[in-house]
Amino acid sequence: MEYIFVRLEDLLRVRHLITCFTREANGDFITPSLETHDFWEMVYVRSGNMMFYEEDRQGLMQPGDVVFHAPNVPHGLGGDGEHPFSAFIITFDCNSPAMTALKGKMLHLSEKLRKLMEELIEERNVSYANIFMPLTTLKDAPLGAQQMLGLYLEQLLIGILRQQEKESQTVLYTTREELDSKLAAEVRSYLEEHLYDAVDMKLLCEKFHYGKSRLSEVFRRAYGDSVMHWYLVKRIEAAGQAILCGEGSIAEISARLQFDSPQYFSRIFKKHMGVSPREYRNVKR
Repeated sequence: MEYIFVRLEDLLRVRHLITCFTREANGDFITPSLETHDFWEMVYVRSGNMMFYEEDRQGLMQPGDVVFHAPNVPHGLGGDGEHPFSAFIITFDCNSPAMTALKGKMLHLSEKLRKLMEELIEERNVSYANIFMPLTTLKDAPLGAQQMLGLYLEQLLIGILRQQEKESQTVLYTTREELDSKLAAEVRSYLEEHLYDAVDMKLLCEKFHYGKSRLSEVFRRAYGDSVMHWYLVKRIEAAGQAILCGEGSIAEISARLQFDSPQYFSRIFKKHMGVSPREYRNVKR
């Protein structure tokens, strides 16, 4: 048998890293002036709100957002004037034509890409000393640490390019109203996707990196209801649908939706639907 060797083509290849660090600052921080360099810079917001600046534009970023500054484009960053922030910044050399699609782009990373970003950050933390420059490999760095860091970055960049390809345009959230609207929509989407999970305000605050009062205010303004009451109503509606579809006993449906007990579930269900779960099943037949 003759074996055929197929050469793997590279979409992009990161040749060098220049800096790779986390910047934490207060809301009133701003870079003294725009900087320019002949390599790429990627800035990822881990917590708080952050402003990015380029020659003729600026954007307000929140956790999960990433922005790319192309080589030789003046840029800077700062706080939103109110909240502290934490941002991961990595500068690198990549001459691939594919990178032009990310020039000046800001987008919100998917959950999958955010997890990959955190893995990249963790690999950096165990690989390099905590100094700005030059990147100095730790003596006890894991085997293949530098290569792993490069692979994480390349995988992340390809993932971002794929995400960018699916989106018709990149939206810049430049006002507080736009930011609040986006935050409320993301909280609502998360709750809709986790109707069968035990979600509370503490979990939401940790996930979205906002305080309880701030999340509550933004959500109520957008949807006219408190976060947890809106979530409860949606869970009751899901329970009603499950009852009609015969997806188990009342107790089983109650347990799947994370209610404390069938009795509590029945009481809450009747309060919102006007009848008990058993009566609802019989009435709708």
